[in-house]
Amino acid sequence: PTPTPNLLSYTSCIRAASRAHDPDLALALLRDLLAARFFPDLRAYNATLWACASRGRYADAYRLLVAEMPAAGVRPDARSYAAVISAFARAAAGGVPTGRDVRVRRRRGAEVYKARNEAGAAEVVFGDVDDAVRSRGLWREAVRLLWVMQERGLRTDTVTFNACLSCCERCGEWRVAMGVLDAMRKDAGVEPDVVSFAVCVRACVKGQQWEKVEALVEEMDARGFMLDEGVRKDVYLARIKLGRKASMTSW
Repeated sequence: PTPTPNLLSYTSCIRAASRAHDPDLALALLRDLLAARFFPDLRAYNATLWACASRGRYADAYRLLVAEMPAAGVRPDARSYAAVISAFARAAAGGVPTGRDVRVRRRRGAEVYKARNEAGAAEVVFGDVDDAVRSRGLWREAVRLLWVMQERGLRTDTVTFNACLSCCERCGEWRVAMGVLDAMRKDAGVEPDVVSFAVCVRACVKGQQWEKVEALVEEMDARGFMLDEGVRKDVYLARIKLGRKASMTSW
């Protein structure tokens, strides 16, 4: 007899699709799992979320987090939220490819998704996620999810904060990025690393906030952190363009 796939089989394939950065395959397998009347667990959902994050598919990731997982009775954990924040950051960098996300963006009206839980099939009506998120701003949603994590007692680490900082930087929100960096240290008790500071430096360079750039670089120097060559060049060229004296060796 032909072997019948079970929950473990589907979950393993979804995780393989996630490692291959293939969100289309991961999402298709998740739908097949539901159609076969299996109940996806947290591992299956998280693997699908990270597959979406790898390609900036924030609309799919956000829908899974806020609609489908709750409807299926699966409680998101810290990795779930971190994946969606990472999806926002990648999308802000222009990481949204053509394909299903484009079709979602063009689609108007409500969409109905079915998720199964122990009580049976539950319908979740969710509007055009892409338009809703973009109207509020990718950076705003990333920051909001970060605070939701803290409110729910979920662990926020350096990787999660850095993804949020990157989203703010790529959206040109230097003030928000600096606020997140401050909250990272004072409220969450998470120590920033070299990436945290480098992202904030880039954000302030874009916002032409030279005093803040200098303060950040001084703090990096005090911590023994070094700016990478790309950031150093950005700082140098931007300062020269505005008539500020600069030396590549001083950064």
